[in-house]
Amino acid sequence: MTYQQAGRIAILKRVAGWVLFLVALLSTIISVLSFMFKHSEKQPGIDAVMLDFVHVIVDMLRFNTPFLNVFWHNSPVPEFNGQMNLGFWLIYILIFVG
Repeated sequence: MTYQQAGRIAILKRVAGWVLFLVALLSTIISVLSFMFKHSEKQPGIDAVMLDFVHVIVDMLRFNTPFLNVFWHNSPVPEFNGQMNLGFWLIYILIFVG
C-alpha cells in the first residue's frame, strides 16, 4: 500500500465516520423528541403548561421538517419496559462508534 492509498483510505474512513455519527445523532434526537411528544399527557398545575409547550414545539418541528419524515416515522421511541428500547440504545451507541 502506498502513501497515497493510505491517505485515501483514511479520508474515506473519516467521511464514513461522520456520516454514521450524523445519522445516529439525528435519529437519537428525533427519538427523544418523539418520546417527549408521546408522554406529554394532560396533568394539573405547572407541569401542564410545560408539557403543553413541549407538545406544541415537537409538533411544530415535525410539521416543519418534512425532509426528515424517514426519521420521524422509523426512529425507535424509547420505552423503558419494552424491546424497542434496545433499538434506541443501539442507535445511541452508534454515535460514539462514528
